[in-house]
Amino acid sequence: MLLNFVSNVDKDVGIKTHTFYRLAMVASGPCNEEIRTLTNKTQTMKNLLISVAMKMKFVLFLGIMALPNFTIAQKMFSQDQREVYNTIVLIGNAWAENKIDTLSKYIDKEYLHTDVMGQALNKDSWLNSVKDMKEKGIKIPGVQFEDIDIRIYNDFAFVTGMNMFSIAGNAGDLSDKRKLRFTQVLRKENKTWKRLLFQATYIKLDK
Repeated sequence: MLLNFVSNVDKDVGIKTHTFYRLAMVASGPCNEEIRTLTNKTQTMKNLLISVAMKMKFVLFLGIMALPNFTIAQKMFSQDQREVYNTIVLIGNAWAENKIDTLSKYIDKEYLHTDVMGQALNKDSWLNSVKDMKEKGIKIPGVQFEDIDIRIYNDFAFVTGMNMFSIAGNAGDLSDKRKLRFTQVLRKENKTWKRLLFQATYIKLDK
């Protein structure tokens, strides 16, 4: 839109400048100087508008560069990639909020979950571990996603990225902050992406 504005300014003002210049070439007497003065003012206005528009474009560029990486990356996702991204976020939030029904829907029947301790769990075993978190009073206020990379091959999606979250017990202390890097594989079934594989490793928190 901004580039179109610059183009339109250049085109519109340029035509007027050219017209005044032609008039100045054929005019005589006192009007000659007036037309030249008007031509110069028009050219100055044109340059000023273009300068302002270019500065606006530069400020907009800096604003975009200042956005978090995941926001920029998400805008670059294809439609299929956005569907996969939305699914992994949905599953992550359902895990944090202990929504077993949602997890059951978006976890594949052949699911294999390898946790940070190296323990391998199937779908039922993993869902039971999520239920166990609730029974123990473990709460996770929310899950953040960063550095997401999604690659799709036919009906399979391979996702890598990072999660940040805090774990609170019955006392509500959120000082137990954790960060992990994960690999997920999703499979599309009846137009719905479901998580088939998951593996994660804890990594150091940024200071």
